[in-house]
Amino acid sequence: MQKDAQQRMLAILPLIPVALRDHVHHGPVEDGIWSLLLRNNTSAAKIRQLIPDFETCLRSKGLAVKAIRLKVSREK
Repeated sequence: MQKDAQQRMLAILPLIPVALRDHVHHGPVEDGIWSLLLRNNTSAAKIRQLIPDFETCLRSKGLAVKAIRLKVSREK
């Protein structure tokens, strides 16, 4: 499962703006739902706008998921 998440992250990485790449980390794929872990609400709002592009990219590479879930991680 970890490898699946890494493959998906590598596939969408070019679509993520350079300034946001350090704010986005891959989470697990569970029941066809892939989680992306984000550092804050601001980055989550910006990444949310890119989800349709991510889904299209993943489908084109044979890595489709049912949905992409965004989770804000409150690291201290």
